[in-house]
Amino acid sequence: ASSPPSNTPARGVTITRNGEAVARLIVELAQSKKAEDLVVLDMRSAQLLTDYFVIGTGESARNGEGALRGLEDP
Repeated sequence: ASSPPSNTPARGVTITRNGEAVARLIVELAQSKKAEDLVVLDMRSAQLLTDYFVIGTGESARNGEGALRGLEDP
């Protein structure tokens, strides 16, 4: 069996190199899990390991944790 290309994780989902598209997807998923006050920071000029940083809040700790779990779950 051949191994997947380096940009394809074991699950078979291709990793995109478009950080903005990923940030938008994260915002949509977080909104669907009731996250609030979502902000996307463009970090490209900071020369860090990330292009965008998404920050959000929840109405309660439980709500915030639920949104985070929703983003972590496959």
